[in-house]
Amino acid sequence: MNKFTMLDANLFNKELMGEKPISKLQLYIDKMNSKEEFYQSFSSSEDNVLMHKDGDVTLRMALPKNITTGFGAYNPAFALKKGKIKVSVQSVDTKKKLVILHFREEEYIDNRNKLIEAIENSLKLNEYPIVYAKITGYTNYHRTERQYAGLRLNIGGYEIPGYLDRKQWSTAFTNDFRFCAEVGEVIKVAITTKDEEKKTYTCSRKLAMDDPWKKLPPIIKEGNCITAKCVYVNAEGVTDCRYFECPDVNIKCAVRNADVSLLGKDITMKIMKFNKAERILLARQE
Repeated sequence: MNKFTMLDANLFNKELMGEKPISKLQLYIDKMNSKEEFYQSFSSSEDNVLMHKDGDVTLRMALPKNITTGFGAYNPAFALKKGKIKVSVQSVDTKKKLVILHFREEEYIDNRNKLIEAIENSLKLNEYPIVYAKITGYTNYHRTERQYAGLRLNIGGYEIPGYLDRKQWSTAFTNDFRFCAEVGEVIKVAITTKDEEKKTYTCSRKLAMDDPWKKLPPIIKEGNCITAKCVYVNAEGVTDCRYFECPDVNIKCAVRNADVSLLGKDITMKIMKFNKAERILLARQE
């Protein structure tokens, strides 16, 4: 004889059982009443307010305009725009379907200070701490060359200011950061010094990376053809290029018509020789 098992009522559609489903707004009211803390991400910001739409409910959270703590100042609205933050519900406007959230700023400040302390302790021991940082913009613009030779960094996601010079990007030649680094990209860097005057940390991606010549892709062999992006053109008709599978290996390619219009474009080339002494690949345009 078959046995019968009654399934959990929570598995059924609440409307079928004559119950109204709990609205998103009610969920936030419950969180407010229980004083629950939870992690929330935000999709936009305006002035000093982070915002997000959760269905028909609007979430808003005001942040302090500027807090100076430990080392320099940071703008929380910028630093937290895309991250998840621990929050609680402060109030709910049922008519406007508006939820006001509260930010635990003391936790953010505490975490930021802990990271700064760890960095400072390493530097005092003459060690280079390895950290993750987000590229926030290009800087150090050379008007004559029309190139950006520096990067601004947000270290650790806590708006700790960092700077990276083009000589410290890679073992490969780097001339203009617009052709090798994207704003918003997260990179691993070594912090080498602290600039007390500018209130920033000097960083090096080159020191934090593995040797790119130890793991060349199989296609990188003499006689093979590849397509690589042009990042620099010199007066002698030679371009510096990057192959996407090993972007930190410098490829010097001789081209037929060298001019600045090649910058950022793909060039099909034949690998002619490995120059291991200077750590470059020599190639010729096909």
